[in-house]
Amino acid sequence: MNIFDLEIKDLLKNRVEKLEEHFKADVMFFYGAINIFLLRKFRDFIEGLRKCNDEERNKLIVFLNTPGGSAEAVEKIVEII
Repeated sequence: MNIFDLEIKDLLKNRVEKLEEHFKADVMFFYGAINIFLLRKFRDFIEGLRKCNDEERNKLIVFLNTPGGSAEAVEKIVEII
């Protein structure tokens, strides 16, 4: 990873931490099409959030940028959340 990529990654991490602190919530970003192949990774990510938190957070903020995808996969993601 070059220095430019590391700077952007550090900046984003800092901003996410500020959002989490302000809203007392977990924050996640997703960019891409939503399809059935994402469900296992998404579920694992959400379950990992629950294990990582020292404090009990009951809010999740999702930044979503997607061109679309499978309606069934979206319904499953909503169920997981």
